[in-house]
Amino acid sequence: MRCLVGYYGVFQAGHLVLNLVHLGGLRPIQDFPPPPAGGWHPQATAFWTAMGLIDTAVVLLALYFVAAFFGGRRGALWAGLVSLTVFVYNTFTFNYTVVVTGAWALHPLEYVALNAASIPLLVLFALVVGVVREAAVAAGEGRTSSR
Repeated sequence: MRCLVGYYGVFQAGHLVLNLVHLGGLRPIQDFPPPPAGGWHPQATAFWTAMGLIDTAVVLLALYFVAAFFGGRRGALWAGLVSLTVFVYNTFTFNYTVVVTGAWALHPLEYVALNAASIPLLVLFALVVGVVREAAVAAGEGRTSSR
């Protein structure tokens, strides 16, 4: 799990840089994600910008989780659960959008590479959900046995 959390930190640090570059206007959103034929519609550009803003907040929470995890801070797991849940949601939303716009069909290698980089994070999500579930069950058993 330590390796996956470390990977999550590196992944999200890179993600933060990309978000800030795009949101800061240093690189237009029309270039990334790779667009469908004819480029991104202005409504799609607005969608990517909104998603980038939300994503940036989630990245900061993810980086807190990584620091708290390696710092041994109690209660850091909630940040991992929330940030990974939103990450998974954003991954599915991102992929749905690029498939229905035709961008995936035009740039399959780029999108396969992006998704391949996310696979370890889906594994981490499953592990974190399992740890949280075990903790919830243990907490429930502790409450019922003390009565």
